[in-house]
Amino acid sequence: MLLTIFPERIIIYTFTLSYVGFVRLGIQIAMKILIIDDDLEFIDHVKFLLDGSFDVFTASSPSEAVNILSSDDIEALLLDIDLKAESTGLDLLSKIRNEDNDIPIIMISGTTSIETVVDAMKLGADDYIGKTVKIEELKASIIRALASAKSKRELTYLRSEIDEIKGRLWGESEAIEKIRNTIAVV
Repeated sequence: MLLTIFPERIIIYTFTLSYVGFVRLGIQIAMKILIIDDDLEFIDHVKFLLDGSFDVFTASSPSEAVNILSSDDIEALLLDIDLKAESTGLDLLSKIRNEDNDIPIIMISGTTSIETVVDAMKLGADDYIGKTVKIEELKASIIRALASAKSKRELTYLRSEIDEIKGRLWGESEAIEKIRNTIAVV
């Protein structure tokens, strides 16, 4: 169980590896995953494997993916490196990261060189998996990417909170109260 506290709300999540999803106050919420690949057979196969664990969206081109990303609250991407469309998977990865989007992106490919995988990681991919991956490995990769993204968001939030409270006086003692009154006069 995970407890997340934000300024105006407290959210309690239950997270298990056997069923990838969150439960928010007793309501199960499937994570939204977008698969971007020009191999429609692969998309259908992965969608079938992930169905029930995730709410799966699919796109066979970068332009279709951009439309889905702008209209739906997608929480992770599976992106084919070797797209044979108007742009490559690396081009789409770069575009998404340049828009300051911290969505977890897992690159997938069947025949990519190590250099291409390294380039993808440098551009901001969270993970790389082959197309012959087992379903357990795929789910584990998605879980790691989602957990990492959540940790990054929480870290950003906590850093902003720390910046906001810097310089504040803590405590309720008489001495602290005198300091506050002196500051208020000045």
